[in-house]
Amino acid sequence: MSRETAAIPPWLSLLAGMIVLTLAVWLWRALSLNEERQVERMVKSEALDVRNAITARVQSQVLALVRMARRWENHGAPSRQEWEVEAELTTGHFPDYQAIVWVDPWFFIRWTTPLGNEETEQEFNLAFAERRRVAIEAVRNRREVAVTSALEIWPGVLGFFIYVPIFREEQFEGVIAGAVGVQTLLDAILHEELTPGFELIVFNGPTELYRYMHTDHPPEETRMYETSLELYGQTWRLQVWPETETILGARSLLPEAALGVGVLLATLLTIAITLARTAQLRAVAEQEANRELQWEIAERSRAEEAVRRLNEELEQRVQDRTAQLEATNRELQNEILERQHMERQRQEFLTMLTHDIRNPLGVILGYTEMLQEEFVEGNAAEVCAEILPRLRSNALTVFSLVDNYLDVSCLEDRPFHLTKEPVNLNSLLQRVGQHYEIEAKRRGITLKLALHPTLPPVQGNVVALERVLSNLVHNALKFTSEEGQVTLSSSYTAGEVVATVTDTGPGIAPDDIPLLFEKYRRIERPEAQEGNGLGLFIVKALVEAHGGRIEVQSAPGQGSCFSVFLPLIQAEQTEELI
Repeated sequence: MSRETAAIPPWLSLLAGMIVLTLAVWLWRALSLNEERQVERMVKSEALDVRNAITARVQSQVLALVRMARRWENHGAPSRQEWEVEAELTTGHFPDYQAIVWVDPWFFIRWTTPLGNEETEQEFNLAFAERRRVAIEAVRNRREVAVTSALEIWPGVLGFFIYVPIFREEQFEGVIAGAVGVQTLLDAILHEELTPGFELIVFNGPTELYRYMHTDHPPEETRMYETSLELYGQTWRLQVWPETETILGARSLLPEAALGVGVLLATLLTIAITLARTAQLRAVAEQEANRELQWEIAERSRAEEAVRRLNEELEQRVQDRTAQLEATNRELQNEILERQHMERQRQEFLTMLTHDIRNPLGVILGYTEMLQEEFVEGNAAEVCAEILPRLRSNALTVFSLVDNYLDVSCLEDRPFHLTKEPVNLNSLLQRVGQHYEIEAKRRGITLKLALHPTLPPVQGNVVALERVLSNLVHNALKFTSEEGQVTLSSSYTAGEVVATVTDTGPGIAPDDIPLLFEKYRRIERPEAQEGNGLGLFIVKALVEAHGGRIEVQSAPGQGSCFSVFLPLIQAEQTEELI
């Protein structure tokens, strides 16, 4: 090395180390901020899901009351018994309703269901209840549905009222009011919608309606997301925030690892440059000292050997690091492919939902335009009897499609758990039969019960089992022609209780029976009804969640028999119940 060779400046090692360290700190900060933004997106998504679920649930309840009011307007005032039957069906479908009442035009509470509340059973005049009277007058004047602010609907029960006006031939005939308990409503929704690891508070103005918290500590303002939803004139505020475990679960060691590697590289680079400068100075000194030429050659040979070994070690480290990066890349590629597959499934789900709902909605729109034209021409009374049943049928089809798609989404998106209790299957069959009794009469079909008198209880979830039996009875009625018969029966064998739904319909070909319980599968035959192929898929999933099974016996022209087998409660549990 000659004297003219430029020497490494003493500040170069410090500068290089500072640059690498700065880049490492910047990368650590960027990765940390990305994790924070990911947590914010999780909280926002959770809040929007809960908001949409509350809105959909309240709109469904409002729609049930609107249907009662429209039936009153179209067919005239029903008898009290007819009204109470319809109201009980509505409260049975929507457990959130604490009561449904009819308030006459003079603000007297006349009819109410369910019975048993002393305040609602008497003819109570709401003209002296200022807040309720003002709300009913506003509904009457605006002719539209209204929801009250939060109030104590019964002693110790916080909730709100839904008011639906009744106008028959421009004559105000009162309102149908539904009392909804906030605790029952939000417990049902949040049990299905709120992901574990999140907490929530719901406000109506300054009033706190609901609090869902696992810990006593207040929420962090920086991680809390607040949104609002409009409910027919009322504004609710939702505050959602993640628990500490959720935040920790969303974080990774990547930012700290990047910072540690950066500090290590900065240190090594500083040492390497310092050593290089030292070696350079030493080489210059050896070059100037010709007397030590031989020693310098030997020293350089040793230095070269050290460099060679260092290079080999570095190459080995590079190979190890490359293998680690390749493994990481494969994992990321697999994750990307999985996300793409999930996105394709979501797109297929939305496409099928849109396709299935489009036809009945088109029919409803067409009949609605026809009704509008007939009202203009004055011929509405002649076509109502023909068009309104078709409108109702297509609207029920849309509701069935939406319910089935939501159930399938719940079954596939998260682990499926059922809260079980002792269930009397005979009582459940009787209740389902009562629900479909009117539909069977309307179709001209005989609905028959054949129940075992001493049927032992089973361990199950009442709501899920009722959904199973309702789907089977609905299918039996749908495929049974007029003057046919649908039979609901029960029995039990060794270790199992059996609920059976038998019809006198056209039957099912043997080759089609194994396909009945597949998702989106519809049997192609001339008498096939409209559907989305999800009903029996949901039935099978719910039965298997109870540890049971479902069997089908059918042949073309001989009707069909669907049997649900559920395990009996163990002997020790039966003794405890007794």
